[in-house]
Amino acid sequence: MNTNANTDVYDKVVDRAAMLRYYEARVNSKVAGIIDDHEVKSLKLFETATNQKKLQEALEKQSLAAFREIHNVTKRSLLDLFSDQASYAYQNIESVMGKIWRTQRPERRLAEEVVLERPLYNDATLSAGWAGVSVAERKRLEAVIRRGLAEGQSIPELAAEVRKGNVHTITRQQSFRHRPITQSIRPTKTP
Repeated sequence: MNTNANTDVYDKVVDRAAMLRYYEARVNSKVAGIIDDHEVKSLKLFETATNQKKLQEALEKQSLAAFREIHNVTKRSLLDLFSDQASYAYQNIESVMGKIWRTQRPERRLAEEVVLERPLYNDATLSAGWAGVSVAERKRLEAVIRRGLAEGQSIPELAAEVRKGNVHTITRQQSFRHRPITQSIRPTKTP
């Protein structure tokens, strides 16, 4: 079948969009796996806790570790995505304009500036966004524990309340409410 330039461009755009969706699904899967593991580890802490103070300290430590891991995974993924997108754009410009105008590949520090220093969504940087989700989860857990203790519940009863409650379900929803992640990277004006 004969193709023209428009068909070739369209095919490349469709192929690129499919690859971005694949990328998004992989990142979401990694984050979901970390959250699932975090939920299991958090619930196990109830089984081994001897008192409320130690339980809350252990839960906070577990939460901080999980969200640090999520931040690191998404940071690496977004830096890789930025580099890939910049390379793709560079190659396209170079193939069309290479004979009359030389382009330069963006440096890695530009990717780090866009991904790590500038707001990605809702005027929050990547680290501030994950920190917000982490703090919100810890507050929900603390509220369940305080309410349970005020009602005279034991630690195993508190664990049951956390299991049937929405603490980790809400965390999961907050983590993925900004889908697709690839659309949260928006161009910004440089001074």
